[in-house]
Amino acid sequence: MINLRYKNAYKEVLEIIKYLPPKDFCKIPKEKIEYFQRNQNIDYDFCLDASIPLEKQKISREANAIILNLFKEYFIADKQKVNLLKLLDINEKEYNEKQKEKYNPDNIFDNSEKIDNEKSDSKNLPTEVYKENIFIKIIQYLKRFFNKNKER
Repeated sequence: MINLRYKNAYKEVLEIIKYLPPKDFCKIPKEKIEYFQRNQNIDYDFCLDASIPLEKQKISREANAIILNLFKEYFIADKQKVNLLKLLDINEKEYNEKQKEKYNPDNIFDNSEKIDNEKSDSKNLPTEVYKENIFIKIIQYLKRFFNKNKER
């Protein structure tokens, strides 16, 4: 079963490729278009505003990925494809570097110490400790003891 996000993305992609010129639209295999049509979310309402550039439209990440893949497979020349792949590789490396920096195992303890210091600063309020008096404990024990004997 296909995820709802992808069904919505298929609807977005179909809406976007409607605006392609007929000669470019014909470059996309009919099987792909039929697949998108079969698996789209019919209830999802997506409207493309032709007056706004595509990069400024509110399009899901999944739809962006599908459009990029269609563009890479069917619309660009081999030289442009190499440049696009290099650009995608650079973006992937930048993303991985950010992830490494964010989740670096060497810095985990440094960050936790900062968080602990922040928490301890905000919670320096005195707490009341309740200690039960020894005489009260003895009285309660005797009451329980005699109540058990009465029940027998």
